[in-house]
Amino acid sequence: MKVSRATVPKAFGFTACYDLSNYAIVKEFTSTLPRPEHLPNIHYGLDIFDKMGIMIEDSSPQNYRGGRLIDLRNTVTWPHCFWSSCRRARTLIGNYERINRWRWNGSQYLDIDT
Repeated sequence: MKVSRATVPKAFGFTACYDLSNYAIVKEFTSTLPRPEHLPNIHYGLDIFDKMGIMIEDSSPQNYRGGRLIDLRNTVTWPHCFWSSCRRARTLIGNYERINRWRWNGSQYLDIDT
């Protein structure tokens, strides 16, 4: 969810002296499995997570609903004491490649990597 700098201090009680992010994680439930029309949203979400310093280690279809990541168990924040910047870049690229290998069977995506 994108929020403006003007609404963040009022909504979350922060003072205006902090340089706050324009994004917030809002976890909401939807039962809609990912569909082909959700792929642009999924790719966009990867970019947003990267900008926020959140690395996704498991980008399988069952972790997405309605084009949004709902399972944050396999995420790591950046900077991380065990991650190099090369691993961060490889993880982001690997997520794009893995999502592009998902196969649509007419009713759901299948992850050929599992």
